[in-house]
Amino acid sequence: MKKPEYVAAVTAMYRKYVDLYLKKGKSGYAVKPEDRENLMDLYNRGDSDTGYYKQHNGREMLALDRPNHAGVAAARCLSQNGREVTAQALTDLHAHDVLEIGSGKDNYTLGKKIIKGEKLRFLVPKGGMRFKEGFVFRRIRNEELIESLDQKYRKEDRQEEIYGFLSLQVGYPASFTVCCREFSYTAYTEHAVERAQKRPLEEERIRTQLAKTGGTLFFLKDLEISMDQDAFLPMQQLNSLRRAALDGLRREIATAFYRECNPSTTQVETFKEETGNGNLNRYSVFIETEEQLETVFSFLNQKEELYGQGTQRIGRIALDFRLFGTGFSDTHVRDRIDFWRKSGVELYLVFPHIFRENAQEWFGRQFETLINCQLTALLFEILKLSFS
Repeated sequence: MKKPEYVAAVTAMYRKYVDLYLKKGKSGYAVKPEDRENLMDLYNRGDSDTGYYKQHNGREMLALDRPNHAGVAAARCLSQNGREVTAQALTDLHAHDVLEIGSGKDNYTLGKKIIKGEKLRFLVPKGGMRFKEGFVFRRIRNEELIESLDQKYRKEDRQEEIYGFLSLQVGYPASFTVCCREFSYTAYTEHAVERAQKRPLEEERIRTQLAKTGGTLFFLKDLEISMDQDAFLPMQQLNSLRRAALDGLRREIATAFYRECNPSTTQVETFKEETGNGNLNRYSVFIETEEQLETVFSFLNQKEELYGQGTQRIGRIALDFRLFGTGFSDTHVRDRIDFWRKSGVELYLVFPHIFRENAQEWFGRQFETLINCQLTALLFEILKLSFS
């Protein structure tokens, strides 16, 4: 639902500052004012908010005065003479930037660049608009920023230069090696190159076919060919060879940028059960309601012969914390939990998405009950706990 330039800038900014934090840590982390202004220039409803990180939900988290883009402070009114306003630029302004004066066609579009600190003059629409000294006009469109993002992410040719080497030797599979920076990949045909019965392959035809990289991430800048004079390969195989080489090169480049998990902080668990027939994966179930609780209980309470050989079983159950506050008594829930635990099912308690003070108080009251349930572990969706 957002415009392309907004998505491009925001994701690029996240990438930039995540990398900065990973590289320099908290002590070396700081957001540049110009980066923050660029984000605010693209879209905001009246500054930014820390959301749930530092406060509870409330009116201060909402933009109650406007539903649309609030822009950034751009010019301060110095005086008004009739319809002419004299203002001072609070930031660099560009040709075709839009200052909010009223709404729609009443807004003012700049005709030239204005440096921060310089004065500008413009006419306000007829109708008696008056602006007091000190009034701040906001820029609701930064033309230079939008154009630069548009040029970089939408108009710019994003294809990478590649270099290729093709080998066509009679009696051997054809090979096509493509290189991009420090990456390379070689693809081979399934069948060997044949000896031409009538017309051998022409080098110019080969170059034309292999240069057809439109719609891919690459364009072929240079191609070296080594081939027997009477070599022949159907065009279909040559095209397939090109596609396989380009796709392989793309995977090689992408693989180099995959981020490895830190084994000291990340544990990947494989959940399998040893059976006489080998490893059998088991279901994990998340229970949120009373109906789901009883359905799972009934399912697990079936006679063994109803499952059938090889049928997957439930091996892990995650219980939403709100089940302990339903019309079911805690004793009833504990009975189900006790039954499942004795059946060898792993049991997890799922904490709230947002852990506020009232949740802390609730868990404080339920602490003994939860301990007595002897659950396997706790599941968190955000890491914000404040037990004292």
